[in-house]
Amino acid sequence: MDLLERSSALDELGGLLAAAAAGGRVVLVAGEAGIGKSALVRGFAERHAADVRFLAGGCDPLLTPRALGPLHYIARQTGGRLAELLASGEPREAVFAAFLDELVQSPRRQVVVVEDAHWADEATLDLLVFLERRLERTRALLIVTYRDDELGADHPLRGVLGVLPHGVVHRVRLRPLSGAAVAQLAQRAGRAAAGLRALTGGNPLLVTEVLAAGAFELAVRAGHPWFAGELASWLWRAGALPEVPAVAAEPYRLLLAGDWQAAASAWQALGCPYEQAQALAHGDTEACLQALRLLDGLGATQTAQRLRRQLRARGSLSIPRGPIRATAANPAGLTGRQLEVLRLLAAGQSNAEIAARLSLSVKTVDHHVSALLAKLAVGSRRQAAAAARRLGIALPRNGEPGDPS
Repeated sequence: MDLLERSSALDELGGLLAAAAAGGRVVLVAGEAGIGKSALVRGFAERHAADVRFLAGGCDPLLTPRALGPLHYIARQTGGRLAELLASGEPREAVFAAFLDELVQSPRRQVVVVEDAHWADEATLDLLVFLERRLERTRALLIVTYRDDELGADHPLRGVLGVLPHGVVHRVRLRPLSGAAVAQLAQRAGRAAAGLRALTGGNPLLVTEVLAAGAFELAVRAGHPWFAGELASWLWRAGALPEVPAVAAEPYRLLLAGDWQAAASAWQALGCPYEQAQALAHGDTEACLQALRLLDGLGATQTAQRLRRQLRARGSLSIPRGPIRATAANPAGLTGRQLEVLRLLAAGQSNAEIAARLSLSVKTVDHHVSALLAKLAVGSRRQAAAAARRLGIALPRNGEPGDPS
């Protein structure tokens, strides 16, 4: 497999695999959709297939995801006690312990891959925390891939990432392809490269889709509304779409017909803020600013930067700079919601009491507490309260979370 501009990432993974011989390691592979996370993992597997056992499972974008979905995929590969416990519905603790035993007892080096963790169910997130705190007992390398541009401030995966042990965790963030790499792909496809890098932002999947119009025709013939719609939208941006396919999903059809407002509303109704922002980006200045707010809230930095450049090219003024990591009033870099939780925590309230006060679920408060403990670099609620006082973060007065003392 020829992966352009991914040699350094593959070498880094190889080095971490070697280091795992002295104690397990965790690798977080992050990037936007289509940036090549799965391709990187496949390339790494091909490099080491002869001497390493790969156990891979992915999370699916279901409205009701299957509990421990990735582990079910992995159990089909391992068989044995792990598969038996999962099939019989044994308690989660027994299943986790059996998987850890599988990693500890195997004589071969092992790589465990959990893909698309931004779609993970709560049980899978618990599994990641369980493994990452015990991985040093094994010789395994755990690779977790996720779309960092889809993690809003309250996304549960953020809470998990915030409590990972720093000594065993390494982060790999894939970057877009350079203009030279995009030109190389265009040359292979016998197509002109002019404007292709600017159109696709160097996203490998988008570059490939725009160059391979045949994939679009196949999606249309197969009657797949979402694939056909997404491919049609990129061909449209490249000026190469002959007509809007009737099979395309409604949000795509609306945008391709020029109705960006209806397209944005359709994406909003589907609960897809990233796609909503992309539709708004085709609107007027006010719509683009709304798109920026959505993208900033999702942490979609690269897409937001491209939109800011487009607004500046239009001559727009007063373009917001984007989120600031920390200020003097918030030296720990906590989000507004995390500040509210910290203030109530420091006042001695339990997670259940905080949830009731802020109209949140207890699970959401659990994730907020985990994240703020990590940002404050403390290990207990008492230490977090002390850190809040030391940093001058105001505590509530008269029982109001937002009322500084």
